[in-house]
Amino acid sequence: MRYLKLSTITTLLLLTTPMVFADAEPSFNRASLNVSVSEEVRADTIIATLGVTLQGKDTSKLINEVNTRVGKALKELTKFNKIKAETLDYQTQAIYQNGRQSGLYDVSQSIRIESLDFDVFSKAIQKLQAVLDLQSVSYQLSATARTASTDRLTSDAIKRFSARANKITADFGFTDYRLVSINIGGAPRHNFRRQESRIEADMVMATAAPVFQAGEQAVSVSVNGTIEMLD
Repeated sequence: MRYLKLSTITTLLLLTTPMVFADAEPSFNRASLNVSVSEEVRADTIIATLGVTLQGKDTSKLINEVNTRVGKALKELTKFNKIKAETLDYQTQAIYQNGRQSGLYDVSQSIRIESLDFDVFSKAIQKLQAVLDLQSVSYQLSATARTASTDRLTSDAIKRFSARANKITADFGFTDYRLVSINIGGAPRHNFRRQESRIEADMVMATAAPVFQAGEQAVSVSVNGTIEMLD
């Protein structure tokens, strides 16, 4: 019985092995290519963080004042239909000195606003600075602008990849090629500058609206893959 069992296993191995080799295609005349394209894109979205931090001993009074200021800011923002707003962290922290509680507290809250309309955004900031401190300003691409840039660059990168593949194929003396693998880069990378600011609110509206100007940033998409050159 042992002899028959071993014979059966050997036969199965002999029958299976050729099938494995039959499924594996031989690979010859392959080349790997990489193409990257970029363009300068101006940020179309402006974002700001504004907030208020008050310090004192009476936390109830501090909380009430913070709530009042943030409430006024949010009410003011309802007049601007091209601005998105959201409240951020709300914190009440005890202040320590030399490892001991000083009896003082910090109460703070901030809001985040963004807009595609820089002029409206600037006017809103001018109003909000009467009750809140402008903490930071940054820029980014909107989803629409990002998609448009990605589509443009991807199409260009694919065309350049094909052109390079054709040239390499011809230079090596072959007549055609086929794609073995292809990888198209994800969302374009962008890193627009961030402006830090600290302007204390003094309950008086600024006499002139601040001016904001977004910069440009190189956005890139890459296409890389492998081709097999054919006779």
